[in-house]
Amino acid sequence: MKTHLILLILPLFFACTSVKPEFGAAGDYFPEPYWLQQGIVNKYHYHFDQGEGYDPSTNIHYRSYQLIDSNKLLVCQYDPAMALVQSSTYQFEDQHMQLLEESRYLRADTLHTEVIQAGFANWRGQQDTLHEKKRFLSGAIQEVFQYQQSIQDTILFSQRKAKTISREQTTINYIPDRDPQEYHSQLVSTYVQGIGLFGYELTYENGVGRLELIQQIPLKTFEEMAQHAVKRVAYIDPDSVLDTDNVFKPCEAEAKIVDYYNGEPDGAIVGGKKALWELIEEQLQPEKLRQESGYLTFRFVINCEGQAGWFVTEEADLNYQRKVFAADTRDHLLEILYHYPQWQACEIQDQARDSYAYITFILKDGQITELLP
Repeated sequence: MKTHLILLILPLFFACTSVKPEFGAAGDYFPEPYWLQQGIVNKYHYHFDQGEGYDPSTNIHYRSYQLIDSNKLLVCQYDPAMALVQSSTYQFEDQHMQLLEESRYLRADTLHTEVIQAGFANWRGQQDTLHEKKRFLSGAIQEVFQYQQSIQDTILFSQRKAKTISREQTTINYIPDRDPQEYHSQLVSTYVQGIGLFGYELTYENGVGRLELIQQIPLKTFEEMAQHAVKRVAYIDPDSVLDTDNVFKPCEAEAKIVDYYNGEPDGAIVGGKKALWELIEEQLQPEKLRQESGYLTFRFVINCEGQAGWFVTEEADLNYQRKVFAADTRDHLLEILYHYPQWQACEIQDQARDSYAYITFILKDGQITELLP
């Protein structure tokens, strides 16, 4: 799994706090004790690819961790608008991580889950089973079985310890007046020392979904961001952009700018990543990358006419700590993006819309190694 974290890394001195959750064998693979008490939110990108003939899609997920007892952990999931969609309570006993209860929130209704067999994960490597039933207001029932196959030690970025847990998953949907529908998938999750769930790969019968961590946010900050009202999380202040000489304007008010992945087609560079790589190979001046390493992300807006502007950056080193790139590195890559001639406007219900977008350059020792998304 590639590592694509950008931005906010939390102060390391909090790792020395004397407060320690009693998580047994799993204790190293969740956020540091201070942040479990205060609450911490992981921001993820979720990519889904159905394969040939379909455009891949990307969405945003958030997942919070907060200690509610020495051996109990509350994990909440949120949608791209930072609205709560699911809460789960886990209990740790030595090598076992068990699901105690779970609720989903859909259109102001609460859907409780019946936990039949609570074995979410066995951190010592033995097999374990999770069996749960979700009952929907429509009368439909979703029954989920997860069978842990293996757990393996590995090392990820910055030499942090990690655990990779492989599971088989069977989902059976019971819908009134229909025959049961059974689906099989393979789930490989990675937990990283001091961070928690770093990402997973979920292989369905009709595609592959990948979850990847991109940012960590204190829960208090996340809650403030969730009260974004008119100014969204992705808000770009037009008075603070890099392209100050640009006459770029959105087609509509800022409050109506959507996310690039909400459309069909999405807001994107015409020709996709391949076209951008070709442009970089044509225009790149390698000496301006100055042996830089890290994640240099440009956020911007693509308006309904297919023009890009309002560029700002988010910058981090390869250890996910904030850094400032050399000005000529940043300006050179901005120049390449700024003069790209063709951008695809996001379309929703056949209407072109303004959309927020981003492109991340991953650099190592003065070379561009990857582009995201």
